[in-house]
Amino acid sequence: MTDQQQLRAAFSTFLTGVTVVTTSASDGTPVGFTANSFTSVSLDPPLLLVCLSNTLNCLEAFEQAQHFAVNILSSSQQDVSNTFAAYDGDRFEKASHRTGNNGCPLLNDCCAWFECKIHQRVDAGDHTIYIGKILDYQYEESDPLGYSRQGYFSLQHEQMARQLHASSPDVVTGYLIEVDDCLVVRKQGDQCTLPEALAGNALEQLHLELQDGKINHSTGMLYSMFQFGDRGSHAVYYRCRAKTAPIDLTNNLHCLPIAELPIENFETKPVRSMLARFQREHATGSYGIYHGTETAGNVTPVSDENTQAYRS
Repeated sequence: MTDQQQLRAAFSTFLTGVTVVTTSASDGTPVGFTANSFTSVSLDPPLLLVCLSNTLNCLEAFEQAQHFAVNILSSSQQDVSNTFAAYDGDRFEKASHRTGNNGCPLLNDCCAWFECKIHQRVDAGDHTIYIGKILDYQYEESDPLGYSRQGYFSLQHEQMARQLHASSPDVVTGYLIEVDDCLVVRKQGDQCTLPEALAGNALEQLHLELQDGKINHSTGMLYSMFQFGDRGSHAVYYRCRAKTAPIDLTNNLHCLPIAELPIENFETKPVRSMLARFQREHATGSYGIYHGTETAGNVTPVSDENTQAYRS
């Protein structure tokens, strides 16, 4: 990676919410863009800030405006985020909205919105910092849309996973650990399993086993959460990445190409189904979270690594 790519990757480790920043152009046309560069600044006076790229296609509208709004998106608004990040047409045709008291477009169904008067503009390298004085705001008790490492996540799903771990000693925890375009699996003969263990001491032992196998990983994004219908127990799998491919794996650990995974050699049907989905999603860069039973459930889209959504 270039230095700028590495710096962007380092910045992306910081978990943030997702906002859409809006204003009205001089002719009244609503404009807006997706951004996670939003920060609260002061309570007295009430100030916040957002950062606008100097290459933003609607920058002129913001330069001429006296007001702008920040809309904090809810976990159900990933499509809204993608629209305001990448869609070239009329973005507001695709997003339910209204006009605020100070003329700014306000998106419906957000966690919160703030309508601001421009307090100060500050030049800062390839961006301009807009500090706004809050004139009006509103918030709801809904879960926010999160963003980290070039992917969306939902706090609701993460909370459900934590509750399972806290309440059930027999939760199976497993990892889909990506190394380049390979996946770390346990392999004995033709039989394959993912790195997985029951909660508690067994999970600690698994982490030690991975370290012994020179797999340097950290718990990543929640990927799949399901209940075994006949036993009432649960399984939770996380999608992780290791930085480099180890040369000498131990403990029956192997790195297998994701596109060529021997899915039929994995023991349980729900894991085979999960890996088939993982193959498809890895090929497109678009991931989701599965929640349900071992036979039926829903996949919530949470990540699109091919969308350059946060360049503002």
